[in-house]
Amino acid sequence: MKNKLKLILFLPLLTVFLSGCILQVKTEKTPDGGIYRSTDSAANWENKSLVLSVGEQNLTLNDTNVEFLYLDPSDNKTLYVGTREKGVFVSWDGAETWRSILSNKGNIISFAVDQNYPCTLYAASSKEIYKSIDCGRKWRSIFYEKRNDATITKIVIDPEDSSRIFMGTSVANRGEIIWSQDYGESWQVLRANFKSPVQGIYINPKNPMVIYAALKKGFYRSSDKGIAWEDLSPRFNELDLKNADEVIALEFIPSFEDGILIASKYGLLRSENSGVDWQAYILLQQPNTANIQSLVLNKKNENEIIYGTDRGIYRSVDGGANWTTIKPPTARLIKSLIMDPEQTNILYLGGWLPSK
Repeated sequence: MKNKLKLILFLPLLTVFLSGCILQVKTEKTPDGGIYRSTDSAANWENKSLVLSVGEQNLTLNDTNVEFLYLDPSDNKTLYVGTREKGVFVSWDGAETWRSILSNKGNIISFAVDQNYPCTLYAASSKEIYKSIDCGRKWRSIFYEKRNDATITKIVIDPEDSSRIFMGTSVANRGEIIWSQDYGESWQVLRANFKSPVQGIYINPKNPMVIYAALKKGFYRSSDKGIAWEDLSPRFNELDLKNADEVIALEFIPSFEDGILIASKYGLLRSENSGVDWQAYILLQQPNTANIQSLVLNKKNENEIIYGTDRGIYRSVDGGANWTTIKPPTARLIKSLIMDPEQTNILYLGGWLPSK
């Protein structure tokens, strides 16, 4: 099929660029790091970084950099947060309080929960994968990366069969996808020699045979569970979408069998047919200047899109026709942003600063 580029233009270009308004938020005066929660669709934020501890000492995550926020797929009140400084914490009450479940294992950069057995958890550092089968009370190592030039970048569980776990790697500036078919007890290389490191793995919940791999530079699709891969980068090049193949985040669009919304270095793009055709959103920033760090699509109302950058939060409620700028509760990069799938007015945010 001939590739097409459609700019999403609901208003004249000038109007779109000038239509963004600044929405001031009310935020409690707290240290800049940690976790924040909004109960009114990102309009206002409250710091939610209290750690339960023994004794009278009050511990918080206010001084931490959030590497990831992860919502339990079977319980919308259970969240996990990975911090650069203090390990992994769990909340069972919608971020009101946090408990440490994994520490002294290095910087945990990726996390996954078995949707069929919610007490089975996987946590990955750059060199090792840990597994718990008792909700984080005890952990054991199930994979160690021995190669000096290789690091782990991502872990994802197959939504169709939780015995299958996918791991992304960086190997001497190239990439691999390694997988396990027995809950992490053994591992095999599924795809070697991607042209750059794997940074994201996204499995289509409607059709788990379809997998997208986001590389540091490159974007691939598989329709057979990772056996064969199609490079989607040439389509971006044909449409003059420079750097669109540097994908930071991806959301599947529920109303399409294989529709995706991606945040890339170029900006925000949408495909309704497996990456054959693309629509580029007109944002308040020029292409290649937004520096998007995180992305949320409301699965109950696809007209609501929210993304976070190094400067702020941007929200549309009309499918990208207009954008509202929301002042964030932290000056850090909005690297982690997730929405409660049941109560979509509730969002969680984590700030992050690059390591010095």
